[in-house]
Amino acid sequence: MRTQGLLAAGAVVAALGTTLGAAPAAAAQDTGQRASAVRPAERAVRPCTEREVRVQASPSGEHANVIEMSVTNTARKACTVTGPSITFEGLDGAAMHVPEGQETTHTLHPQDTAYAAMQTIAERDMDQARVVGAISVATSPAYYGTRFEGTVLVYDPLTTRWLSSSAEAESTLLMYAP
Repeated sequence: MRTQGLLAAGAVVAALGTTLGAAPAAAAQDTGQRASAVRPAERAVRPCTEREVRVQASPSGEHANVIEMSVTNTARKACTVTGPSITFEGLDGAAMHVPEGQETTHTLHPQDTAYAAMQTIAERDMDQARVVGAISVATSPAYYGTRFEGTVLVYDPLTTRWLSSSAEAESTLLMYAP
């Protein structure tokens, strides 16, 4: 797991240009056919590894309690990401995905980027608010991710899945945010 610094922007974290620490790729899907009989388009795309992605995070320019994240495939082949999985130092649990439901997989072709947004809170005087000194962002719940150090206020955090644009991620988050 790599550690990166965070800059506090009000009550929101600004994480800049980091590389995600991901677990090794999962085994290829068994189709029951010999590899030579399977056309390339029919082969399963494997999960991205830590060396194949770059994750970035920064505060939203429009919303003080939203952190925007992106993951870019830096490899020469397509790979997949799930999540994101965001955990908070010293707290149990992770940010809840919206909309709720089944985990989705997002395929990233070479140099493609996927986006997600996370809601934190912006006010320290909220009784239930917890202050953490670091968050970890991973492309899958199975991975440790990258640790970002800095002050983040947390109370019932929400995050989107990886989506095709930052505008889609932020608008999806705001549809479900209280």
